[in-house]
Amino acid sequence: MADLINTFKEKAESLVTAINSESGVKAAIEGLRRRMAEADRKRAMRKIKAELQRIEQQIDELLTSVGVQAVALERAGALSSPELAPLCDRIIDLERLLEEQRQALAKVEAEALAAAQSALQASVQTVCPHCGKPLAATGEFCPYCGQARLAQAPAPTFCAHCGAPLREGARYCAHCGQEAA
Repeated sequence: MADLINTFKEKAESLVTAINSESGVKAAIEGLRRRMAEADRKRAMRKIKAELQRIEQQIDELLTSVGVQAVALERAGALSSPELAPLCDRIIDLERLLEEQRQALAKVEAEALAAAQSALQASVQTVCPHCGKPLAATGEFCPYCGQARLAQAPAPTFCAHCGAPLREGARYCAHCGQEAA
């Protein structure tokens, strides 16, 4: 019986030694605790960073609001801060320049659209449907193959929004998705 107790005692001591060793359960628990503490620190840092970002965004919005109000006061001739007047005048000048550039862009886009439509219309029925040779604007027969021209196809219609040609009977433009006008 004493041998059995001694064997049990030795096994219990080796089990306690294994648990307390560097690769034992105690070490595993300590490793988990360290990782959990690190994860908690990272979570806390992310939370603080998100709050900092939210506060910075609020500050930016308020600064923008103050600037908009100052420019409005300058336009109305009611700005009493001589330090802000040059900045507000510059913003007003830039807004004017921005509007001029938008108008110039709209003009160039309209010209490009007109040119594209004109080129497309010019290319409609400019070759003989039988031999593929170029056709003159007048005449009922092809000067190359002698075949009669087909009836002129109706002039294509174009999307009022993007200028792309519309399919016959289409309700929406296949290019931009806008409703055909």
